[in-house]
Amino acid sequence: MAFSRKQTLRPQVLDLGEVLNELTMLLRRLIGENIRLETNLRPDLGLIKVDPGQLDQVLMNLALNARDAMPDGGTLTIETRGGPGEPHVSLIVSDTGCGMDEETLGHIFEPFYRGREAVSQQIQGSGLGLNLVMRIAEAHGGRVTVSSEPGTGSSFTLAVPAAPREVPTHTHAEAESLNLAG
Repeated sequence: MAFSRKQTLRPQVLDLGEVLNELTMLLRRLIGENIRLETNLRPDLGLIKVDPGQLDQVLMNLALNARDAMPDGGTLTIETRGGPGEPHVSLIVSDTGCGMDEETLGHIFEPFYRGREAVSQQIQGSGLGLNLVMRIAEAHGGRVTVSSEPGTGSSFTLAVPAAPREVPTHTHAEAESLNLAG
């Protein structure tokens, strides 16, 4: 539904590290028991101004894609980069899955693209996840990049502009409850 209509952004100043700490248990359940979740979160991370619900969508889509790329298990690593004074804060989501070839990489952000691997492995999905990730990043003045090779896994980097150093508007949980109420 988000693909077919424009959503109103409700950006809040958030600490990405706090958001990731709050979502860790949910991500662990989402990826399953045969995938190890590792985090490397920078303690002095800069703040970001994003819609918390859309940030959650980005994380869930990247985690689900990583899970699907590792049907026999593996490691999902979530990292953050970008300290005080740096222009961007980055979220890096990497997996040890099957990876992608150049042809697939050239199409992954296209709507409804699922790739040959997804079709041959019967992966269920709409093909909108990575397009949505890209659109959310762009709506917040950011970008998504990917690096991958067959057999070596994939790494997605979401970079968004750092917010001015101030007290976060709301905690992630408060921002989510405001978005649900408003």
